[in-house]
Amino acid sequence: MIYVRHGEAETADDDTVRLTAAGCDQLAATAAALAEAGIDAESVLSSPTTRTMQSARLLFPDADVRSKETLDMSDFGDPETRDTMVAALRELLATPTEGGNRWLIGHITPLVMTMDTPFGGNELPVGTLAVFLPHGDGQFSHLGNLPPHWGLAEAEPGINCAGGPPSG
Repeated sequence: MIYVRHGEAETADDDTVRLTAAGCDQLAATAAALAEAGIDAESVLSSPTTRTMQSARLLFPDADVRSKETLDMSDFGDPETRDTMVAALRELLATPTEGGNRWLIGHITPLVMTMDTPFGGNELPVGTLAVFLPHGDGQFSHLGNLPPHWGLAEAEPGINCAGGPPSG
C-alpha cells in the first residue's frame, strides 16, 4: 500500500490547481523508476482534484485511475466530516489487496490526520511515497517514506502533463 502526496502544484487552494512543470518532471521520474524496478499497481485510487489525478496518470499512464472521495482533503478540514473521513482512510490503509500494490494519490492533510502525526511539509514534501503494510481488522503499519528524489531513472524529456480530472 503506497500513499503518494501529489507532485508540485501551482499555488492556490481549490480543486482545479494543476501540477507545475517541475511537478510533472518529478512524477515522471518516479514513474520511470517504478517501471525500472518492476513495481506495478493492482489498483490506483486518487483524490478527485486536478493535481492528484494528474499525478496518478503520470505515475501509472496505463492504469484505470479511480476517483476516491476518501482521499479528498476538503472533507478532512470540515469538522462535520473529519472523523468519518479519517476512519475511512484508516480502513482503506488497513485492507489488504489481492496480492498487488494499491496506490493512493492524495494530499498531506488526510495522510497526517490519518497517521495522527505532527508531520509537516518538510517531512512529507510533495511527491513523497509513504509505504504501508495493511494487516486487516483496521490495523496497518507505516513502514517508512521514500522522498521524491529517490528515483533510479531519469524521465523522458517532453512529458505530457495535460491530464486533468476524469470525465464523467
